[in-house]
Amino acid sequence: MHKNPKHSRAGSLAIALAGLALLTSGMPAACHAGDVRLLLPPDDPRAALLQTTDLLLTRVETVEQALAADGGVAVVDATPENLRHVAAMRERLDSFTQAGGWLVLWGLTPEGLETFNRIVGVEHLIRPFEMEEVEMPLRADPLLKGVRRRDFFMLAGRPSGGVVPVELRVDDAWTYVVDYDDVAPFCKLPGPDYWGATPGEAVPGQPHCPRSMVNGLTYQWRFAFLIRLDREEPTEWPIELPRKEEVVQFSLMPSVMFYRINKMRLDFHDARPPVELELEHVRERQDFKMEARKTEKVTIAITDYQAFEDTQRTLGVVNLWLKVKRSEEFYAKVHPLVNIGVLVNYPMGKGGIVLNQMNVLEEEPLARNEVQKRSIVAGLLENLSSQ
Repeated sequence: MHKNPKHSRAGSLAIALAGLALLTSGMPAACHAGDVRLLLPPDDPRAALLQTTDLLLTRVETVEQALAADGGVAVVDATPENLRHVAAMRERLDSFTQAGGWLVLWGLTPEGLETFNRIVGVEHLIRPFEMEEVEMPLRADPLLKGVRRRDFFMLAGRPSGGVVPVELRVDDAWTYVVDYDDVAPFCKLPGPDYWGATPGEAVPGQPHCPRSMVNGLTYQWRFAFLIRLDREEPTEWPIELPRKEEVVQFSLMPSVMFYRINKMRLDFHDARPPVELELEHVRERQDFKMEARKTEKVTIAITDYQAFEDTQRTLGVVNLWLKVKRSEEFYAKVHPLVNIGVLVNYPMGKGGIVLNQMNVLEEEPLARNEVQKRSIVAGLLENLSSQ
């Protein structure tokens, strides 16, 4: 599934689709290990994007053909049907990855999650992508060697609005996100009505968008969540986890532009006392490790604050994180290539499986986004081919 489809245009992707059909029509099912075997719909924008790269593509018709050779790279549409075929071919998959083969599953949806989890051997959560930070670590994984960190910084081409507008990040560069060990973005937060916010105040880039607390966008104050004390807005709010988890760390980056947050309290709704925290007045992520607390709900409260110089009567949460316990087996199996679960490596044998959740649109809001997506996926596949 691809979010926000646009009408076709006579651009590079449309031309590439025609080229792909001509170059791959009538190709035999047999493939060579050095090829990138491609199992995507022929009119799919993802196939068109790949055709604009220098990759050697061999189009196949079935999962069996994609995994027929030992080794190489196979790019497979992660539909529920294709995933069921992969799961049913466990021995063939193991032989493929043991020989150094890489299976790229592109476009996992909630409907395919259960089967995908069986294939990779972990119990992932999944959620829609939103306007949020996608960042490659300073020390990149070898599978992203040569890919530029700035390629993940994609803009929407429209301002946030307000008195001091900023340009918004895209909310459709990726489709769905699987979890690692920060579950805060997977939690249910109170809606704008809880804080008495108007609809215009509650959209991304505005001060009362609750999802701003968990989107990882820490570089711009307009992406912080603000609590107006002059409007008597709540300084306590619940968050609901998607399933029972053991919380082992809470992290917060407070805003320093407004009132100073001195203390916070975390209530895990269990038989133990709440956790009391003392914060520093610095615009940095502050980590608070704790003994594991198993829960499905956490109530966060700002319990002490004070005026800071001549600032507005406002409290600001730039971002918060909720780290949960994961097993050593989970960490051994799941290797995110970026900060959230949109590009994930699952090593198996000499190769493995890579989940790719990139959303390729028929028409991008900014032309450079297409260039950046091409750079990411081409770099990834070239590195996989050279493993």
